[in-house]
Amino acid sequence: MLQHSKSFIIKCLLASLLLFATCTACQNDNEVYLLKDFYEDAALQSGLLIGEENAEDALEKWGIVLKDSQDDEPLTYLLMADVCGQLMGLEGDYLAQLQNLQWLGENINGDEKVLKKTGEEVLSKVVDYINNQEIVEKEEFRLKEDYLEFAESLKDGLKDDLDNYEIGELLYSESDEMFYRIVDYQNGEYLLEECTIEEVFEEIEIGTSGALDFTEAEIIPSGDISETSYFVDEYRLLADGGNNVFYRDGFRVSYSLSTSRIRFYISKKNDKGLNFYGEFILSNLYPDFLFDLGDEGIEHAYFKLRFDTAESFGISSGKYRDYAVNFKDLDSSSFLAAVKSSLHSKDDEVDMRIPLCTIKLPIANIPTLYLNLDLALHFYVSGRVELAIEDDYEIGFEIKNNHLRLIFDQNHDLDAIIKASANSTVGAVFSVDLLGQTLADVGVDAGIRAYVQSILHMYDSEGNMTTTTLDETYEALDDVAGENEDVAVCGDLSLHWLLDLVINSDDSLLGIWGLSRTFNLLDDDNQIFNNMSHIENGHFVPECTRKNRLPTVSSETISSDRILLEKYAQVISSGESLVIPIKALPQGYERKDLVYESSDSKIADVQNGTINAHQAGSVEIHIATADGQYTASFNVLVSDG
Repeated sequence: MLQHSKSFIIKCLLASLLLFATCTACQNDNEVYLLKDFYEDAALQSGLLIGEENAEDALEKWGIVLKDSQDDEPLTYLLMADVCGQLMGLEGDYLAQLQNLQWLGENINGDEKVLKKTGEEVLSKVVDYINNQEIVEKEEFRLKEDYLEFAESLKDGLKDDLDNYEIGELLYSESDEMFYRIVDYQNGEYLLEECTIEEVFEEIEIGTSGALDFTEAEIIPSGDISETSYFVDEYRLLADGGNNVFYRDGFRVSYSLSTSRIRFYISKKNDKGLNFYGEFILSNLYPDFLFDLGDEGIEHAYFKLRFDTAESFGISSGKYRDYAVNFKDLDSSSFLAAVKSSLHSKDDEVDMRIPLCTIKLPIANIPTLYLNLDLALHFYVSGRVELAIEDDYEIGFEIKNNHLRLIFDQNHDLDAIIKASANSTVGAVFSVDLLGQTLADVGVDAGIRAYVQSILHMYDSEGNMTTTTLDETYEALDDVAGENEDVAVCGDLSLHWLLDLVINSDDSLLGIWGLSRTFNLLDDDNQIFNNMSHIENGHFVPECTRKNRLPTVSSETISSDRILLEKYAQVISSGESLVIPIKALPQGYERKDLVYESSDSKIADVQNGTINAHQAGSVEIHIATADGQYTASFNVLVSDG
């Protein structure tokens, strides 16, 4: 009976908890959307609020007429439809049009309060609508004046002994895809000046959308390279099995093309046997571009890029230098001294900044319109790291009423082996160029940064632990620690995404008109592994588990059949002295019966059991009884000062 009562009570408690959870969920589902909150979310999600101080100001600058809101005023369907319809550029009855799109029920009362869940669903659809606009293909140009057309290049001027042209006349070179103005005539030659787009055109209407074909691209490697067998300074470019290859600073860079992608591969092997590799793939590049220029300036501009990247880099093989000291035999304090004196080396690091190329891609069927892409890579690797990153991007902007909103979406995928600090960033500038002048551009600096703080735990003979942080890489410490029972190596990983955007630089027409913005979207606050960032034994764990140990009890009995030392290796500095730590001697022998010899007395000599260090290096001290019956060895690493 008692057991049945307990079971009944437990069931009642579970039922109560379930009822409470259900009621809480119902309360959340029934939460009413406040008008002020809706304005904030609409401005933020549409890309208007970034950099603005006030959501309502941002919406109004875009041309949206708002109702003044009170702090606790609820959002109605009529007010929501009014804002959403204006964001979408609809005309007429906004509520009816949202109903026609089947985003709202047919029998909605405009004065009815909107639940937060419903409002968020509608707002998400609105943002998707405005960020994925249908671009109508168009190409319309109206010039301010007539011009003369030339097939040849006019970059070096125009020679004409007959003086057939007038100062100020407008010329167009089909070869250069550029307009020029005659500014002077001297000695049978016309001096020309390049014209800007606003000097030539009264109206421009461009609309284009579609995937680009990399096999139609012109690839211009960065630097003074123009042929496939050309040598200039640090560069070399040559044909290599269908790939194009050039060298810089000892790095081999190759690239290959297919219809939908361009692939770069970078590699280098140093004299320590460390193999660095880096690969970058850009694929599925799909630009949407709309540009309407009228008498009063830019009326509407929309530039969105969809593309995928795949990036991998690291040090895949090789090992650290051979050391004279066996780190396994050192006690914890000597291990620390040995690490600081001999482990760290900049030779194990790879730090490469390399501009790759400019890619010039024709856009659709519009002559003289190109998408140019400038690519540069930066890799830093300090040890064993292997990272593979895949991203898909949607990046761009829209301009109306001389106001800019950001379009941005990104998805990451990461596979990593991390035992050292590293970072990788890709610098890409996408620009739409017409007649040699940049209309608009988007600069992207995107990547990942990993920093591993190495931690050394040291144990004394009583099992007490002391901890210190070191600059040496986690992999190097873990490698040399090996089977040393007096030390344990850990690491703390800081891993985060990086993303900076520059919309319309000073080199672009829109940038010159002041329609530019800079965004820092991802930085050191965007940790990837928040809860599993500590490394022990090569695995990620939530926190460090190293603790004090129980005192070590030696199972070995001190015998009298050999020379026994307290330790068999020690690190000392040059100029210091050390007495060899003899623990026991065979029966019948005393210390005065021992003889000593140094393997290199220039580094350290030994007198009556005392070692005197002279210069950096390693020596072996041979210890023997005078009759040669018993021997032992003591290793010494001498560090500088």
